[in-house]
Amino acid sequence: MLAALVSVPDNYTFRDLVGSALSCLLFIPILLAPGYVVAWFTEVFGFRGLTPPWKVLVSLPLSVAICPILTYWAGLGGSWIPVFALYGFCFAIWLSLLAGLWGHDRFPRWLGGFRAVPRAGWVIPGVWFAVGILSLVNLQLGNRLYLSFSDYDHELRAAITDAISRNGVRPFNPFYLIGAPAALRYHYFWFLLCSIVSQAGGALVSSQQAIIAGAVWCGWSLIALVPLYLRFFGERTGTMLRRTSLVAIGLFTITGLDIVPTALYALIRPPFPEMEWWNEQVTSWFGSLLWVPHHVAALVAGVTGFLLAWDAGQSASPRRRITGGMLAGVAFATAAGTSIYVTLVFAVFLTLWTFVTLFRRWWRPAAVLIMAGVVAAVLVEPYFRSLAGPGSGGAFVLVSVRRFTPLEIFTQAMALNSVSRSVLRILALPLNYFLELGFFGVAAIVFLRGLRRQPAVPPNVLAAVMLAAVSVGICTFLKSGVIGNNDLGWRGFLPAQFIMLLWGADLMVSRGGIAIAGGRGLHNWWLRSPLWAPLIVLGAAGTLYELALSRTYFLWSDAGSVPPTTFAPDRQFGARALELRRAYETLDRILPRTANLQSSPEWHSFNFYSGLYSNRQTVVADPVCGTDFGGDPALCPYAFASIGAIFDAAPNATWDGVVDVCRRFSIDALILTDLDAAWRDEAGWVREAAPLLSGRHVRVYLVDSPAPAASR
Repeated sequence: MLAALVSVPDNYTFRDLVGSALSCLLFIPILLAPGYVVAWFTEVFGFRGLTPPWKVLVSLPLSVAICPILTYWAGLGGSWIPVFALYGFCFAIWLSLLAGLWGHDRFPRWLGGFRAVPRAGWVIPGVWFAVGILSLVNLQLGNRLYLSFSDYDHELRAAITDAISRNGVRPFNPFYLIGAPAALRYHYFWFLLCSIVSQAGGALVSSQQAIIAGAVWCGWSLIALVPLYLRFFGERTGTMLRRTSLVAIGLFTITGLDIVPTALYALIRPPFPEMEWWNEQVTSWFGSLLWVPHHVAALVAGVTGFLLAWDAGQSASPRRRITGGMLAGVAFATAAGTSIYVTLVFAVFLTLWTFVTLFRRWWRPAAVLIMAGVVAAVLVEPYFRSLAGPGSGGAFVLVSVRRFTPLEIFTQAMALNSVSRSVLRILALPLNYFLELGFFGVAAIVFLRGLRRQPAVPPNVLAAVMLAAVSVGICTFLKSGVIGNNDLGWRGFLPAQFIMLLWGADLMVSRGGIAIAGGRGLHNWWLRSPLWAPLIVLGAAGTLYELALSRTYFLWSDAGSVPPTTFAPDRQFGARALELRRAYETLDRILPRTANLQSSPEWHSFNFYSGLYSNRQTVVADPVCGTDFGGDPALCPYAFASIGAIFDAAPNATWDGVVDVCRRFSIDALILTDLDAAWRDEAGWVREAAPLLSGRHVRVYLVDSPAPAASR
């Protein structure tokens, strides 16, 4: 029945909704069952004594923490059969537990445990499910197709997910194929799971739809992490645990004060397509989940790993300490292959925290942390070794004070030297972080000032402060150098954001208690506060603005409400996107999976579509031939010039010459758009060639099997 529904050719929104929802179901054996089974048999967090809702809360982040690295190792031999066998086995064990084996409650009694879940426990995941899917699916309006602006990043991840499906757990770079495939140099472990779902769903689930569902599950895991952290690390119980958890989850909906500079910028220039682009970003929670869920997954894995180590270190049972330490190492290995930047923060913090435990003679926690470090190093070593191949990226980490865009405009105009710029950046840090963090920055200051009144700082509070400090310190004085974006400064801030969110929840709950004592309401006391009300309201407004803008930016661009973009300077983004998706869908049906496709590498207009829809290898993706992600940069100039000339209306170009270039670089099909110069060159090779497909904006040419002229 599902296959019949999604066969409607022109309803891509419907297809994406169905495919994404089906993907969410297919993630159950991957991101719920394995964590449940492992926790049951290892008894981490006292799992068997927990209620069914708490068992599910533990299983979600624990699955995120262990499944990527287990998938990597299961498929290391080059076959997907052991991977599917692993998850089939875990799912069968989970079902047998629910059937009452191994001392587990039978399913009816287990299910009855969920009757005690408050209404918010069902509403919150349901709301995130709707927001996540509706924010990311393609929106078809008549003969136009509008992508979310976050597809600017997801085209990369969809191509990587498809490369994993084609090549296995050690994929080749999908954006480079000059001479021979090149190993992918990227933190791709999260997309191993998306690939499994895409393969399991067959024709019903694309890589893009699996990624959308992955973002939904990543959000659920992040939500589950809040009460777990508060209970097993923050030592909250009862009403205080429930109240603080709900407030913390609610705080995911607010961000910093980005809406203020965004509004000011709008007075002098067109709006940025993404709100965070006004500055060196501290990304909103919704922005991180919708744009870069793999970095959030690394945060979940890192925090879960630390919780496992913490729980094991407090246990008197040697078995609990060993199993907890080993699982913590598995979690840290997952984090390393899921986001190298988030993991760098955890690695520095865990090293420092291990020294603290040794200095204070906390031998059990120290032993658990050392064990976890050894396990993580062993598990992740083959992956790190695979990153050692050639590529065009720069240094992994550079020393640099965090940028502040308004200040950069001034320093560039004044032609100041690097030392002067660094000094001014340091002086601007308070304002920079006030605007980026908003409520969370002020709440962190209030929390830290309150620590001065305590005679001694408890170990759990000390660890949280140290994690936040390491995260802020690294992201303030270091930056990533592999590509132009400062991914370290943007994504390495996630651990600090998580800690600050929990501090903010504590603040709101404690102030609410004071409000009750003073005869005021618990839930709305902050509305009368001249400090907290504007911070919360502006933070919520920023999140709403970001969600709406990302969903509708290309629609407004086509309508003329914002200036035209390089993606569609003629305001025909929607029409061109629909034609391109249909074209790639046709090629997907008629070409083998080993075929290589090529669109213009010139990047006169960014090609979202190849990564999202082609499900094939690209030979040269961009002016550096995709070598940021692996490959020999020395081979790029000649290949880029030769292939770029096909699309760039090179003088005297003939179809025979084009075919010769395509055969030289193993290109099977060319995708030409009306934005390419060759389209408009009536004296060029397009006058000779017969396209397989031809529309108002897109033409497709097969290299060795050109269509007859009648099909033009």
